[in-house]
Amino acid sequence: MRALLRKYPRFFLYSTLGGIALRALFLFRFPAITVDSFSYGDIAKNWLRHGVYGLTGQSDLFQPTLACLVTRPF
Repeated sequence: MRALLRKYPRFFLYSTLGGIALRALFLFRFPAITVDSFSYGDIAKNWLRHGVYGLTGQSDLFQPTLACLVTRPF
């Protein structure tokens, strides 16, 4: 691998810069955080902390959700 890096340094430099530019494009143009992400994060937090597949309510009490029926194979 070192021989390839020494032989073609510009190729690896341009490839690395292109990868960073592509990642920056996706990071700023298409952010991964959506409204659904917060709901799924809340479900995961309650599942880990309390063992209940549910959402946190207004008074920090969790309520079980029926979302597991959608993802369960029949």
